[in-house]
Amino acid sequence: MAEQELRKSEERYRSIVNDQTEMITRFNADGTITFVNEAYRSYFVPVLGLDQVVGKNIRTILQIGDYEAIENLLGPLIPDEPIREIEREVTGRDGKIYWQRWSVRALFDPKGNPSEYQVVGRDITGQKLAEAAISQSKEYLNQIFSSVKAGIVIIDALTHEIADINPAGAAMIGLSKEQITGKICHTFICPAQNGQCPITDLHTCVDNSERILLTGDGNTIPIIKYVTRTNLDGREFLLETFIDNRERRRAEDAVRESEGKFRSIVETS
Repeated sequence: MAEQELRKSEERYRSIVNDQTEMITRFNADGTITFVNEAYRSYFVPVLGLDQVVGKNIRTILQIGDYEAIENLLGPLIPDEPIREIEREVTGRDGKIYWQRWSVRALFDPKGNPSEYQVVGRDITGQKLAEAAISQSKEYLNQIFSSVKAGIVIIDALTHEIADINPAGAAMIGLSKEQITGKICHTFICPAQNGQCPITDLHTCVDNSERILLTGDGNTIPIIKYVTRTNLDGREFLLETFIDNRERRRAEDAVRESEGKFRSIVETS
């Protein structure tokens, strides 16, 4: 009865392990495979059955020419630190590149010598592709952020600290990005009214509004500014864009001056 229960328990264990999507295998110190689950077999040796894989050497199954790299991974494992994780890039049977993450656990005999290794792996190609896409998207947005000629400032809506500024904005202020980020936005952008932020405290709509920009040397620059609220990583920020309004004001002054001269000529004729 005990043997029957043991067999039933082993069958249940094998059933659970074989149903896992992770690739699981065990091999002893010389590389001889003692166990594989279905996911591991179908990924690496689909032409062989489970029983045919057991007893073969892990070097043969994985077609590893440089086993020294594996030994370097297994060597540092000790009873107090029996687990290591690695990521590896592999070429699939279809010729495409795939990424895998492996967790390796060493099992030790009573004397503390490694007797067996248990390896659990999973395909993380989708995750790697998503990370690459996010990185590429961030790089693309950063290029736009850096190349836009208008000033752009990203401000923490809660603390009013400047989180980021593009080169055009820093140039208008006349300070480096490092000198500007971390400062309270009122230091440079649209001074607070009695200590209150026009956007978050006074709930003013800033849409193509005329404001002033305070430069690093204490001067002011008239600007046209637009502010929108945005959420980044669960935090609320103010995205402020602005352009230098001095040329427009000079043009308006020139037009008014011309109109004045024209009226003088007409009136004296």
